[in-house]
Amino acid sequence: MKLIDNGLDSLKKSIQTLKIVSEISNCSEKDAAMKDVILNLHHSIETLFKYIIMQNNPYLILKDVEKAFDNKFRTILENKPAKAENTIEFLDAIHRIYVLDCEKVSDNKKRLKIDKVINGLYEKLNFTRNALTHFEYEFDYDYEEHCIAVLLQNLIIIYERYIPNFDQFASGCGLYEDITALQNKGLYWFTKVSAALFLKIQNANSKIKVFDKDSRLYQVLFNADQSLPANQKPIYSECPICGKNLFMKSANYIIDSEHIYEIGSCKCCNFVFTVEDAQLIELKYNGFSDMLLNLNAEKLFRLIRQQIDEIGDSCYKCTPDELRVLEDNIIWVLSIILDNLCESVGCQYVWREITQYNDRAEALYELDDFASEELDDENLQYDDVGDGLGESDGDEPVNVEEAANSIDIFSACNTLNEALFGRHAEECRHQIVSFTKEIRKYGCPVEGIRHWENAITILEYLDGIDTALAKRLKTALSKRKYRSYIQSMFNNWDGETIEFEIPVTVKLRVSEFQKLPVPKYE
Repeated sequence: MKLIDNGLDSLKKSIQTLKIVSEISNCSEKDAAMKDVILNLHHSIETLFKYIIMQNNPYLILKDVEKAFDNKFRTILENKPAKAENTIEFLDAIHRIYVLDCEKVSDNKKRLKIDKVINGLYEKLNFTRNALTHFEYEFDYDYEEHCIAVLLQNLIIIYERYIPNFDQFASGCGLYEDITALQNKGLYWFTKVSAALFLKIQNANSKIKVFDKDSRLYQVLFNADQSLPANQKPIYSECPICGKNLFMKSANYIIDSEHIYEIGSCKCCNFVFTVEDAQLIELKYNGFSDMLLNLNAEKLFRLIRQQIDEIGDSCYKCTPDELRVLEDNIIWVLSIILDNLCESVGCQYVWREITQYNDRAEALYELDDFASEELDDENLQYDDVGDGLGESDGDEPVNVEEAANSIDIFSACNTLNEALFGRHAEECRHQIVSFTKEIRKYGCPVEGIRHWENAITILEYLDGIDTALAKRLKTALSKRKYRSYIQSMFNNWDGETIEFEIPVTVKLRVSEFQKLPVPKYE
């Protein structure tokens, strides 16, 4: 079997097997299928790269070129049969391909691109193959699939450039369609994790701004554990976002000796760093600082636009299920952005209408005395609750002042209990806010402006690509509830500061939202 045929056969088997891995439910069978994917992909890269290297110079695939020439000379001198020489290994073939391309292509822009991320993926594939061949390995299926999807993007460029008629081979056996499907699945994951990580960083930075206004808040956090016995005090490390030594580690995620990430959460800025976040950095960035520098609203939008373009390009190619998945991805990202926007509006509402009026906050807190049974949040509808206190048409913000004045917070009146508070305290406290009316009354909070800009940009881009799609997505988004739990507080008669949470649902209609003028930074 020729070297090129050997490699192409393994490549085809690897991708075709990877296609069905997600459909296998039996764990043992799934492991076996993923093992075949890894071994075949590793073998295909090594053999196809050796084929490409041989086209440049057959001696470059030999492990010890000097020794090979010496042996070859002796066979000529002594008229003996040539000895078989050892060929280069997997990583050697990777290095030589990129060096040869650099030598052949003078235009730097046209050279094959390789960075620490891609090189790390080659090394990871080699490590996984060796572990499977010589010992054992525990698969993270989605992660392995994303790694392969990223590698394939680079491999296809190499093969199309240096393997004759590769495009005909790939088209003939459906490789391009299979690879595109894998890349689209990977794009969904990258979009989802990138959006979540981006917004966690944004929210952490917003929390830092609050703490920076009053340095005493930091001291409260630092002193919170001082009363605990020494053996019960948590061990903290430095948070990568706020820089405070209040990050509680739950595990380590090790990429290499230079990149070891702590999985956990920060008690100060509330930043949560997960295994998926670490995997995203491993696959897309050269470390945490590179991620902070490059993961921004523009990059997030580009990821979303790729998905929107994919819908536009695939409307007549995708199955209805595939199209629905792509639409769900965009809804998911837009929902996060709109949810954060609504949370900032909810925070503004709670502060302006409740927290800054001590008696109003205390009145809501005292509703806990009248709570009796737990409420199922999934069954909580706008019409069930009204505006949280008293009855309403469900569209007006609650008139907290009137409600507070009508409540004697120092007596548990049975009549009051029956009239107003026959439900759980959470339901009684629950505030329903009209986004449009709140914005017109107080404007958009500064921390919500960026979320607003991102949402409008995406919605306008959707309108320009496919109006029918945009209408479907807006309808889906308008059916969602944007619920947040906003911190409030009051001072009681003993001078103690009591903190509690207020459930706030912000009603946002996308059609109305797009008509509002986009706020500007002042």
